Amino acid sequence: MKKIIGLLVMISIFSVTPAYAHTGLDESTPADGETVTEAIEEISLQFNTVIEESSNIEIIRENGQVVETKTIEIDQNTLTAHFLDPLSNGTYDVAWDIIGEDGHQIQDVYSFTVEDPDQEVGIMNDPIIPEEESVENDSGDVPSSSTNTTMMPIVIVVLAAVAIGSTIFFLRRKKQ
Repeated sequence: MKKIIGLLVMISIFSVTPAYAHTGLDESTPADGETVTEAIEEISLQFNTVIEESSNIEIIRENGQVVETKTIEIDQNTLTAHFLDPLSNGTYDVAWDIIGEDGHQIQDVYSFTVEDPDQEVGIMNDPIIPEEESVENDSGDVPSSSTNTTMMPIVIVVLAAVAIGSTIFFLRRKKQ
């Protein structure tokens, strides 16, 4: 009887397929590392699943100032930030923080550059949020999603080792 129970436990553990696919960014406009040569009035991020309404996006100039957004829209799997005025020339970080349909919070950052030849040099027309209104995490660092995805394989390996060890223990115990 113990062999059957051990075998059933082993089958149930190894027949469950782990879900490695967490919510992730599929596409962004502008893209990571892109140099845009025209006026940008919005940034759009598409994810591989529906995202929660509490999701957020923040655009940060190279000098650390946060660009004020007119609206932030969430439509199924798309997060879009609209600006009061087109972004001025310079480098920007896009920091996004979402909760996917799977319930996991994912955060990441990417950068792009605006080099619009139609803009006058030296004009910074981006509305900015004063520093005291900007939002930072507790550590002051830019959040990263790498810790969320690197722990899953470790947990699976540990659970598999426990299952195998338990099965071997019960099978040997039965023989004695």
